Amino acid sequence: LLEKSAPERLGSVLTGLVAHPSADVRLAALRRIERHRPVGARGAVEQRLATPDVPAVRAAAIRALAALGAGGDLLAPWLGDVDPGARAAAAVGLFKHEASAAERGRALQALAALAESPGAEERIAAVSSAGELGAEAARPLLRAVLTDERPAVRRAALAAAGALRDPELLSLVLPCLDHLSVASAAGRTLVAMGEAALPPLEQAFDAATSARVRSRIVRVLGRIRGARASAWLLAHLGFPDPDVRREILEALRACGYHADEGGVPRIEAALRDEVRASVEILGMQRDLASAPNHEILAAAVARQAERAQDRVFLLLSFLYDAKAVLSARDNLRHSAKERRAYAREMLEVTLPHEALALALPLTLELPVEERLARLADAFPESPRSAAAHLATLLEGEHFAVWPRALAIKLVRETGTGEFAPLVARLASSPEPLLRETARAHLEKTPMQTLERVLTLKSVEMFEQASEQVLVEVAEVLEEVEVKRGEVIFRRGDLGDGMYVIVDGRVRVFDGDVTLGVLGERDIFGELALLDPEPRSASIAALEDTRLFRLDREAFAELMAGNIEIVRGVLHVLCERLRQEIAEDTAGQRR
Repeated sequence: LLEKSAPERLGSVLTGLVAHPSADVRLAALRRIERHRPVGARGAVEQRLATPDVPAVRAAAIRALAALGAGGDLLAPWLGDVDPGARAAAAVGLFKHEASAAERGRALQALAALAESPGAEERIAAVSSAGELGAEAARPLLRAVLTDERPAVRRAALAAAGALRDPELLSLVLPCLDHLSVASAAGRTLVAMGEAALPPLEQAFDAATSARVRSRIVRVLGRIRGARASAWLLAHLGFPDPDVRREILEALRACGYHADEGGVPRIEAALRDEVRASVEILGMQRDLASAPNHEILAAAVARQAERAQDRVFLLLSFLYDAKAVLSARDNLRHSAKERRAYAREMLEVTLPHEALALALPLTLELPVEERLARLADAFPESPRSAAAHLATLLEGEHFAVWPRALAIKLVRETGTGEFAPLVARLASSPEPLLRETARAHLEKTPMQTLERVLTLKSVEMFEQASEQVLVEVAEVLEEVEVKRGEVIFRRGDLGDGMYVIVDGRVRVFDGDVTLGVLGERDIFGELALLDPEPRSASIAALEDTRLFRLDREAFAELMAGNIEIVRGVLHVLCERLRQEIAEDTAGQRR
């Protein structure tokens, strides 16, 4: 507020705050001193540096000192400090505020040495402020670490690349979309680069081998927005993979697209294609529902039918009142009957008869057979055998990856030999899940990722998440075997991950007091995913137990790109809070 209303008073206030008891306040004051360079502040900054302090405050003080005119002689000792943050701060301060070419070169050499250090902390310090150096100076540093083996280092480099917006770094940023641990950071960097990133993104989409990477590219295009991004998305409305197609529609919505006179025929054609695909999926759902031993696959196909309906509504939102159409879509899924009835009324008012005849049968609370009957004139769908549907899934690239992987699992469980050539073909699929599952079937080894997803799907936190998201979660899980009586963590240990019980039981305790017993599919330690505070209780195995451990850092990356995961965490935390409130209330009544 002082910066805006009374800048002449800011200097004296900042100087006084350099010695404030709170490290956060000292840090904020020093950063503003570096920015505004108030007269008379240098003495207070030098005194701050002479006093022991937390590393972040020391680094900010060094940079402030450089901004206030301290030359290379005063900053040079910090270039050899044991703290890499202090070394980086001195180097960046020298480069930004020292006019001498020799001193600037010396600063870059110090940063290059940090970037080549074997310690990840040093490499992170080297690139964290690289965005302030300018493209020419920072580019060599970032090129050295954008392929670093440590995700934390790459994330710091990606943040700096985003600040620079240097198109010459695009060739190193784009491959990061293929790695879960840095994908969301890469997406932010590409969005920051804006339209300059569009041509390489379009080329990367064509070169990508998996639906997951293509989906990430499409999300970035939707966040960049603009006429070129919208035109590219429109040109790919008919992409075969339904999960990618949904991302394309969501990206168009993010671009604020609404069909003009020239675009209406294209959207209407895509709408009919999507309804036709929905009918095919509904027919598969109908036929598999009565097939013995096909329950898991039938449930997965039913979820695909729901997502197909979602794509239909997104297309309708481009033709008609988007707010009304999407509001109706959401209300049709509400548990309250009145909300669903209101949604149908809204559709009847918003959509013309032709569009309503396509959309409404997909949403009615009727048996699948009747919904198919209402669409039979335009899109007839004859009953087929379960074996025929399995063959369609194994062959069909226009189906999502998850039900196709389940089809391989079903072939394995039923021992149906007629599908061997189709499964063998999928063993070289570009889709990682299909390739892994097919090879596991052929080699008679565990279908690791698929089985992990099925386990996660039965856990409360993840039950509403799409299988596409859960495949990503499964890939970052660590499997932990714990012997009976072994302590998993103790009260007061720093929380750094969550656990899912796959097999076995654990005891929750505090000292000699048992607080509870948890069994299969229960979770514990989930608060550590959001806040790395000390554990509030101890956990030990009551019997030999197998766990999945989800690291906090990996989970943060998952949450950054998947709202479904965020909703799952919030749901579990809310349920836990309600339970604690109910227990406290019951205790007070007693």
